[in-house]
Amino acid sequence: MSDKKLDRERNDESGIYLHVSAIIFALVCVAVMVAAVGLLAGFLPDRTCQNESFPTKGPTYDVTTEGSNDPLTTTDPNTIWKDPRLPDTFVPLHYDLEMKTDLNNFVFDGKVTVTVLCMKATNLLVLNSNKLQIPHTGGVEILPESRGGIPSIIRVSVDEANQYLNVVFDNNLEENREYRVLVRWLAVTFFSPTNARMAFPCFDDPGLKANLTLTMIHPEDYTALGNMPAEGAPTSPDPDGFVTTRFATSPKISTYLVCFAVLDFPSIEITSKHNISIRGWARPDATDSLQYGLNMTARTLDFYIEHIGMDFPLPKIDVVAVPDFEASAMENWGLITYRETALLNTASTTSQRTTGSQGFTIAHEMGHQQDLFVIERVTTAMSTDALPNARPVQKDVATLADIAASFDRAITYKIDHVIDETNADWLLINPDRFGYYRVNYDSDNWQRLVNQLLSNHTVFSVSSRATLIDDSFTLARAGKLGYSVALEITRYLENEKDYVPWAASQGVMSYLDQLLITTGAYGSFIKYMRNQIRTLYKSFGWTDGESHLEIIPINQKQTVYCTAIATGRTEEFDFALRQYLNTTDAAQRSALLMSLACTRQSWQLNTLLYYTIDSAVTIKAQDVPATITAVAANPIGASLAWDFFRANYELFLDRFGDSLFHFGRIVQGVTKPFTSEFHLQELEKFIAEHPDQGTGAAAFAQAVEEIQSNVRWMESHYDEVKTWLDESVAT
Repeated sequence: MSDKKLDRERNDESGIYLHVSAIIFALVCVAVMVAAVGLLAGFLPDRTCQNESFPTKGPTYDVTTEGSNDPLTTTDPNTIWKDPRLPDTFVPLHYDLEMKTDLNNFVFDGKVTVTVLCMKATNLLVLNSNKLQIPHTGGVEILPESRGGIPSIIRVSVDEANQYLNVVFDNNLEENREYRVLVRWLAVTFFSPTNARMAFPCFDDPGLKANLTLTMIHPEDYTALGNMPAEGAPTSPDPDGFVTTRFATSPKISTYLVCFAVLDFPSIEITSKHNISIRGWARPDATDSLQYGLNMTARTLDFYIEHIGMDFPLPKIDVVAVPDFEASAMENWGLITYRETALLNTASTTSQRTTGSQGFTIAHEMGHQQDLFVIERVTTAMSTDALPNARPVQKDVATLADIAASFDRAITYKIDHVIDETNADWLLINPDRFGYYRVNYDSDNWQRLVNQLLSNHTVFSVSSRATLIDDSFTLARAGKLGYSVALEITRYLENEKDYVPWAASQGVMSYLDQLLITTGAYGSFIKYMRNQIRTLYKSFGWTDGESHLEIIPINQKQTVYCTAIATGRTEEFDFALRQYLNTTDAAQRSALLMSLACTRQSWQLNTLLYYTIDSAVTIKAQDVPATITAVAANPIGASLAWDFFRANYELFLDRFGDSLFHFGRIVQGVTKPFTSEFHLQELEKFIAEHPDQGTGAAAFAQAVEEIQSNVRWMESHYDEVKTWLDESVAT
């Protein structure tokens, strides 16, 4: 087996279990914070800053001033530094950041003093800065130091295309010497930003960490939060009603994990077993829904501390439920931000499925808090192995768009194993999936595994059963295994009552559902799946087993809503829409919004699509991609969503074209149903006619590859799958 050690886990009378020593692949997945200011993490190769790795002298730029000897801020049409990565001439040591928030006019301004270490002599300092208004005079200064002379600034230029602030000196700054640079900016609008360089000029590269000391100037009736605890109470208000809150200096931190918020939310607080203060912040009418999230935060924090044997490096954690938030959550160090549906949990409205998803999200974000390398949804990541667009964990980037496009959850790897011995009834490799790889067998062993599942599936553990389902279908999709073998695995599901195998089955069968929904095989597919799930359905029924007065059980609400709207009239659709607009409960709003897309009336689906761009209807920006995707997933709405997207492309590009997630998710949603050569040609024509694709460029490219994969699937596997399904339901 290559050079990997095979460990025999157990050997019983029916088969052999083999486990290959696990190889852990680290994948850090970064989300985006858009509360007061958004922060961007570049998905970039590691970089180290060691003196011996640098040349003895950096580049020198002969740049003259324009008009006078005063420092001048200009928009320079000639890029000085062209590389998308910052030059390696400086490393940041400390940020002293002061921000003033004017919530009446919805703007902020501030100043930052950056202490840098010059790694090699140069007369050019480059900082990341995007859409910050640097004053014409006094916007950038190099502060006096105790020893030696200081070069003068002869020019400051803004490179908008590359998001750089270039500071040019009349002489080189000295190698191995520290300098302090002050930058001021004015009146920048809140809430539009998506990265740290739009908050303050900085070295916006995750490999360049520095300490941060934050000072917030804010209205007296608001609370300021930062990564670290506040150092005492805010100051007394000034004549304009502003107070100052100063925060403790942070440990070294990447700029994408810097977070500050100014809010008028109330909070609740608990203390973890290891004496870490945990506060939750939400809308006044949602504070009661924070308790589950706080308890999960404390439990997972205590688990990580005890599991890895390391103390948590910060004295507190704040969690904030943001009413409209692009990502599901963002792991800002000590100040974690969540979409409301990912944090708020109300016993009377939040389903078990949502509760489980929230627990997963919270545990994931807390893993980041401990600076751990966590494996993110390994099964989901491994399912991309069948696609040609799968990419390695580390990749080079050439543009800012490349950085944004790299924010996916893909991980690619390959481990080959050769098995040439079967000396029992069956052979199972990697029981419980301790190793992150897939296993293919010869046809004889696959059949032996099928027979064992049919005769007594409990011989295999729950996770091993899920692995057999997931591996077989992914291998079939990649063309490494016949679909008839994978489908044979699912025959035992009529006796399966555990959640994990059914979760694996739902994942792989949803792909078949997507491909078959408009074909002649769909009737047999539905009939087969209903037969397989019948026993499980009867064992659970419609009773939640909870004591409450709800007419519709919590865990069936979305199913009931969807069915009612699909089979109902205009009145049912309008009623659900009114309920969506009037309720403030995040879980209820989500269930209602997704159910509206279940209607079988094309005009209602079109109405729902137009609501995503109608400012009079409050579909939040965070919900627009999911709404359009839900309409596209409805067979009646697939072409409507695609046509709507094309007709309003410039509007979507203008609104979401700079977002890390929204635009790409919309592109993925409207193209996901496509399975034909006609659709492929239509998409390729649209791409050619619209070269400006913003942060959706990677999603467009991936959509083309996925449709090509779907077309190949239909050509290679459809007949086999249809024949198997037809024969299975005929018996």
